[in-house]
Amino acid sequence: IVPEENIKRFQKSVRYKRSEDKEAALEKFKITFQKQRLWNEVLKIEKSADAQLGRSFEFALPKEWSRQEQIQYTADYIKKTFVDKGMCADWSIHDKGDGNPHVHLLLTMRPFNPDHSWGKKEVKDWDFVRDKNGNIVIDESHPNWWQDKKNPDRHGIRIPVLDENGIQKIGARNRLQWKRVLTDATGWNNPKNCELWRSEWAKVCNEHLPLHNQVDHRSYEKQGKLQIPTIHEGADARKIEQKFLAGQEIKGSWKVAENQ
Repeated sequence: IVPEENIKRFQKSVRYKRSEDKEAALEKFKITFQKQRLWNEVLKIEKSADAQLGRSFEFALPKEWSRQEQIQYTADYIKKTFVDKGMCADWSIHDKGDGNPHVHLLLTMRPFNPDHSWGKKEVKDWDFVRDKNGNIVIDESHPNWWQDKKNPDRHGIRIPVLDENGIQKIGARNRLQWKRVLTDATGWNNPKNCELWRSEWAKVCNEHLPLHNQVDHRSYEKQGKLQIPTIHEGADARKIEQKFLAGQEIKGSWKVAENQ
């Protein structure tokens, strides 16, 4: 909710007074205010200088959809896939009329709790022995096996902290010391999520597209196709290329002038 005093201040501004559609201008101001407030709160909670503030996505929108459909289907997808899991989402649709409508999405790294407080990104846990695939080794007969009484699913073989003689260290309270590690508290950083989120968006698209326009989120390799994928250059790369070509044209014109 935008405070009333901020709305009144905006309505006194030159931008508001000069706008042709004052209602639309006010709605745009409210959205901008909410976006700024969100990321200002993120900056407050992230104390570390190298903290990751958000996760960024960009995904294409089918041209077959109307603007209202694009908004509705995107909002439903973001709510179900991200917001319902505790993330805060900041998104907008970009469409320059060049046949490439797409969504820019920013997500918070921390969960936002029902009591309007920020949750934890990471928790400190025991450093368990893992196999080559990164999975926790299950061996209840191991002498260093540990299992949480309140949460039995939290278990594993703990790794002892050793001194220079290879003997396990003992803490101030005469307790054996075990290695600790920061772990993902939400599960959102799991690399498998990327494929999952892509597949969920593909499902949304295919639910609202005809059969001959169905999309597949998988790579050509996973689809078993020999087709070579194109490379998305991006806006910055395109600007550099245009600047280079413009320079080549100037040089070419200069040489023609010299020859004349």
